[in-house]
Amino acid sequence: MLRDYVLFGAVAATAYMEPVFTEDLDVIILVDTDAEYLDTFRKVAQLAGGQEGMSELTQKVREWRQSDGA
Repeated sequence: MLRDYVLFGAVAATAYMEPVFTEDLDVIILVDTDAEYLDTFRKVAQLAGGQEGMSELTQKVREWRQSDGA
């Protein structure tokens, strides 16, 4: 489970303005160790499944934000 993360760029801006089309998701994730970084990187890469998987990953991030009360 992601603990410390932030969205930025066009996807984050849609929280404050009209949604816009973007082909990327800008995320910063704070990790404590190199091992945690590698594990997180592998999980994100697996979730994204390449360019075609980005909308699914974006939806999962929205769900994480809602479940965290963000």
